[in-house]
Amino acid sequence: MVNMNALIRFGMLYVILASVAFATTGAEAAKVTGLVTSIYCMLTSIFPIIIFTLMVLAAVAYGAGQFFGADTRAKATTWAMACLSGAVVALIIYLLGPMIIKGLYTGTVTEITCV
Repeated sequence: MVNMNALIRFGMLYVILASVAFATTGAEAAKVTGLVTSIYCMLTSIFPIIIFTLMVLAAVAYGAGQFFGADTRAKATTWAMACLSGAVVALIIYLLGPMIIKGLYTGTVTEITCV
């Protein structure tokens, strides 16, 4: 049986990639380039703060849970693992995102500058 969510996600990804591929001339290319540059700048500036905050929240939740009973300790451990998982996912996006974004540019752009 076909998973509809996977098909919808694949379709959305296809539409996004096709729109980037066909917007290669004139003003459309400038708009796409500006959008990709802003996404790159967001990745390189905000994600380290998000990663650090999630790791600190994970440590605080785990440490605070150790002071209470077994039920609260289990909930706090779950919250800490959720924060840590979010930090790991954000770290992967932070490390791989700029490489993917630089790959979307044509061969003429060698460096992306954030203002």
